[in-house]
Amino acid sequence: MRTAMTFIAVFSTAVLISEGVGLAVLWSRGKLNSELLNGVYELVMHPKELEESEVALNKPAAPSLDDISTKRVSRILELNSRESELSQIEQFLLEKRNELTRQQNEFEKKQNEFRNELAELIAQFDADSTKKTRNVLVTLSPSDAVTNLMEMTLEQDLILVKGMPKDKMGKS
Repeated sequence: MRTAMTFIAVFSTAVLISEGVGLAVLWSRGKLNSELLNGVYELVMHPKELEESEVALNKPAAPSLDDISTKRVSRILELNSRESELSQIEQFLLEKRNELTRQQNEFEKKQNEFRNELAELIAQFDADSTKKTRNVLVTLSPSDAVTNLMEMTLEQDLILVKGMPKDKMGKS
């Protein structure tokens, strides 16, 4: 019996020391305040009252029919406003698509006009340069003209010779 009493005394002392250390740690961290102590006191002194108030707090209140109908109406109105916004966005996108298609067609038209004009300028430049080259070949001596013709490709030679006057061909 004596050993049992000693065992209980040691156990009680250990519990008190651990509680004291726990309180010291809470106090040093600043978590031990009057609100916490009041809460612990209420929990120890009146446990059943706290359980009943917690049950009352956890029980959700049933929504009324007015609340449900109000929520439904607000959701329907939100859907209507979203639908109108989406239709406006769709209209805007269609307008932009049509505008971009029109701009693309205009760009392609201008691009084709530019290519045609460029082809005409290249053809005119080729004709002018061919004419000038023919004039140079006619004014050169026959040996120099032959040397210059030999430096060119066969296609270039044929183009130059085709347009030369017949009386000058024999000289070159």
